[in-house]
Amino acid sequence: MACRVAYGLDEAGRGPVIGPMALAIVGLSRRAAHALTDRGLADSKVFGSTPAGRRARAELAEAIFRGAAFVRCVLVPAFVVDAYTARHRLDDLEREVACELIDAARRERPGPVVCDGRRIFGPLRGRWTDVDARDRADADEPAVAAASIVAKHARDEALDAVLEPHQEAFGPIRGGGYANAATRRFLLRYLEARGTLPPHVRHTFLRGGFLGTAAQQTLPYGPQG
Repeated sequence: MACRVAYGLDEAGRGPVIGPMALAIVGLSRRAAHALTDRGLADSKVFGSTPAGRRARAELAEAIFRGAAFVRCVLVPAFVVDAYTARHRLDDLEREVACELIDAARRERPGPVVCDGRRIFGPLRGRWTDVDARDRADADEPAVAAASIVAKHARDEALDAVLEPHQEAFGPIRGGGYANAATRRFLLRYLEARGTLPPHVRHTFLRGGFLGTAAQQTLPYGPQG
């Protein structure tokens, strides 16, 4: 008889200005959950964004892929995030991708699912009786913590690929793509040099005059208030 598998689902990169959003689902047997916990499995945010933290997260992601019964991650491009956000449907986007991941996982092997985030994923309970959604589930459910690691690692790798071609012209690009001073400096330098914003920018996330009034006027969605 196949061992019981419990699934966890989490996202990474909902809020940044640059790069994709990642959602991942991971299915773990009880033995795999114990083994990964012994290796230091925890919510991805625990590891931070330092080089050492990123290495630790990458090593855990590799161990998860080796030991999990099922792993799948979806990277949602910035232009798709923009399209949904412009219609105030970002939560719907997350739920749609989550449903695709849950369906794919349970075609391979049935099992209960815990999603991190009651407000966003709570409505999925109406579709499945054994899907739960809880806040901070990544703190006490190994499969959810594993999904958070996979999603965050995939998001980091994708963002590196997006930013690396611009390193020579603009120097090291820090800030994780979030709406902070480092990201603002990079975007303004890019805009000044190229006359446009780089690909993979979420224009609908540039709110509150983040780039300054003149720059905001160039955005395809107009000034974001």
